[in-house]
Amino acid sequence: MLMTKRAIWGISLAAVFAVFMISPAIADDDGWLNVVGGGVDDSNPKIYQILIDSETDIPKHTDVLGGFAWFTEGADEWPAFAFTTHNAGNIDDNAASPPNDVRDSKQNPDGWHPHLVKVDENACITDVTDSTQAGITIRDGNMIVQILKSEIDGTIAGQAAGFHIVPGVAACVGVHPLALQVQFT
Repeated sequence: MLMTKRAIWGISLAAVFAVFMISPAIADDDGWLNVVGGGVDDSNPKIYQILIDSETDIPKHTDVLGGFAWFTEGADEWPAFAFTTHNAGNIDDNAASPPNDVRDSKQNPDGWHPHLVKVDENACITDVTDSTQAGITIRDGNMIVQILKSEIDGTIAGQAAGFHIVPGVAACVGVHPLALQVQFT
């Protein structure tokens, strides 16, 4: 059986994520990061329309560091596309630091926004773009994202995977400037 690059990446990263689940506490997402359906409509030659169907209502604003991701098949530089929210409050209890400590988007820094992402073998985030733009609609347990195909390196297909972004994981601290790890739900 021939496996695609995306399938190999997914299996490899799933194994890595399973090993590194012993890390700092993760804020409770009340089930909205549990994807139960959805997919990618690529019938329009210029736009992906993405549907995410969650187990519970997806919040428009939240204290959870997390989001939804797809591995991009055929990507030359950015192996994953993610739609995230970072309105996490002051996670390090340092009043001098930004309110969410992960303010990284020009489009919507305190709410949902897209990124192209690189991760290493320890699921540490090694690089993130902040220039990707997308449209979003949230209705109860559904999220619809529309994004130009030209905004994504490679192609996306299939159902999203929900994830938490975890700061301060030992495997990432001192290794990458972001010191953040991705842990799939």
